[in-house]
Amino acid sequence: FLNNFSAAGGNTSLLIEDAPLKQAPTVQDPRSTLPVTVTARSIASLKRNIDSIKSFLKKTPDATMTSLSYSLTARRIQHNYRIAFAIGDINKVSEALDGQIKDTYSPVPITATKTAFCFTGQGSQYTGLGQKLYQDLPSFKTDIDQLDQLAQTHGLPSFLELLDGTDVSTLSPVKVQLGMACIQVALARMWESWGVTPTAVIGHSLGEYAALHVAGVISASDMVYLVGRRAELLVKDCTPHTHGMLAVKGSVDAIESALGSKMTEVACINGPEETVLCGSAEVVTAANDALTSKGMKATKLNVPFAFHSAQVEPILESFKQAAKPVTFNKPSVPVLSPLTGDVITEAGVIGPDYLVKHARETVNFTQALKSGEKSKAFDQKTAWVEIGAHPVCLSMVKNSVETNATAPSLRRNEDAWKTIASSVCALFLAGVYVNFDEYHRAFNDAQVMLDLPTYSFDDKKYWLDYHNNWT
Repeated sequence: FLNNFSAAGGNTSLLIEDAPLKQAPTVQDPRSTLPVTVTARSIASLKRNIDSIKSFLKKTPDATMTSLSYSLTARRIQHNYRIAFAIGDINKVSEALDGQIKDTYSPVPITATKTAFCFTGQGSQYTGLGQKLYQDLPSFKTDIDQLDQLAQTHGLPSFLELLDGTDVSTLSPVKVQLGMACIQVALARMWESWGVTPTAVIGHSLGEYAALHVAGVISASDMVYLVGRRAELLVKDCTPHTHGMLAVKGSVDAIESALGSKMTEVACINGPEETVLCGSAEVVTAANDALTSKGMKATKLNVPFAFHSAQVEPILESFKQAAKPVTFNKPSVPVLSPLTGDVITEAGVIGPDYLVKHARETVNFTQALKSGEKSKAFDQKTAWVEIGAHPVCLSMVKNSVETNATAPSLRRNEDAWKTIASSVCALFLAGVYVNFDEYHRAFNDAQVMLDLPTYSFDDKKYWLDYHNNWT
């Protein structure tokens, strides 16, 4: 019981109760890998903060990895001098902290670094895609379930088999393409819920549908409808494996020079030296043989249809009619268009005609990036997040424009939480704002707030000692 009797005659009393005892977590955090961050306002304070965390861990052997990550990220102010790393074993944190100690550090910018999203295209699917996130992250599961329900509302099949471990080679193209697009939407929403929001978007081939939704051009329902209807038309009107696609290490000019009269259609220009050809199976085989004989690296892609080739022409008119009822809005963020090679910021550019050309014509990913850079939709400091099953587009970005930070959402044959934690750290070190409260929110029941050491101030002495000779 506290009393305060002020000089002005106040009489204030406060009855204080003991704080409740800390309860041990009743659940376990399913995330295999988590981010660890230490920050400060100066280099000297950063080094001392690192040392104090090491001392704390030595004195607190019962601390858990999830509680340490939560306490260091969500419960501390994040300053501009910083270190960050992804780790899964708390017994290895001290050693990892030792590895972060160096003579000097560069602070991140005071203003948060901007982020651009790139959306993966065809061919990156694999068995169990997104399965770990679907099992562990409630918001991701909710988004996937809602999108799956939208698909069924439109008379399309459920795509959940893409996430449940069913062999992906047994799934129809409709389920695969629907699932890929919807997983991308759920991944984008996941990043946005953690404070990582795009200032520009670009989608490669199929990935452009999710990009258009994230940019506010089409609704989630219309995105599901368009992707599903297009896939259904491909299955109905095109015969699989009659045409093919060939990834070639070389520029379009170099390939044309090497092939001469055997030159076929160009499906994608992914970089200055990254090109994808398409055509009938016989033409692609002939091109592959000719290029290989001249020392150029060429790889046939394992896809049922040759997208962006003459093979898709039978579906174009039907797809245009199917797209007419869809509402197309003005983009809320710039859309870098691999179809036009321009940056789209106004309404009226994207519509049924655009989507028909998008299905048939060349994907010029490099030109879209160059235009985005020229128009200042992004700059060299912009961090790039790939929204998709595997980091495919990030290498295209790095080959076409300069960038300081890239971050995949998922990676084939790697635990999802390891990939995500590493990407969160990469973005954090690049100066991107990350809302760690939201990053940990779904797992709060597994965490306790650790009584970490206080901030190590970079103390300077300003007191002037008095010296006098009294004699």
